[in-house]
Amino acid sequence: MEKLNIALIGCGGIAGNHVNGYRDLHIQDLRVFEIKAVCDVSTENAKAKSETIGRFQRDTPKIYTDIDAMLKEESPDAVDVCLPHNVQNHLKRPV
Repeated sequence: MEKLNIALIGCGGIAGNHVNGYRDLHIQDLRVFEIKAVCDVSTENAKAKSETIGRFQRDTPKIYTDIDAMLKEESPDAVDVCLPHNVQNHLKRPV
């Protein structure tokens, strides 16, 4: 089975819980996914999440600040949207 390539959109507060969940799955040897990219308007937040993810998976995810660029370059199988509801409603298009 090939791994599911995931992109994380939003690297603020709730994203930490999502990343902890991915880490827990990885520790339990449920490694059917790889987080390939993270995206946030804050480069610092994206870098911090990328480094955290890199500590438990083989590769460190690529950092983006632009959703469209990330989706175009990475073509993820799935995205994990970790944004406040009011921000999700203002995205240019559905993610």
